[in-house]
Amino acid sequence: MDFNSYREMINSGLNSIDMNSIDTGFNMIFDSIRNNRKIILFGNGGSQAVLNHWQCDFEKGLYNVSKELYSNCINLTSNPALITAITNDIGKEYMFSHQIEYIKDSD
Repeated sequence: MDFNSYREMINSGLNSIDMNSIDTGFNMIFDSIRNNRKIILFGNGGSQAVLNHWQCDFEKGLYNVSKELYSNCINLTSNPALITAITNDIGKEYMFSHQIEYIKDSD
């Protein structure tokens, strides 16, 4: 694949994005931040890496924009020791739900 074909493929993908869905998601996230609600992130593989970056943006980036904005952002994939302990001792199917139970009970 040459660069022009790659660029056309990327542009086609970008043009297919439903911007109303992006706006809805953005508004949900920003409302959560404004109302000090938790934002829980989880994923695997490349998505997990992107979520680490999002958490950084939420935690550091928002503070740089406004000292009044605070993100209560929790990344369920950022602690490998906890993930391996849960999957080994409790079961891989509980990797996220066990953490959410703990978060829910700590409120």
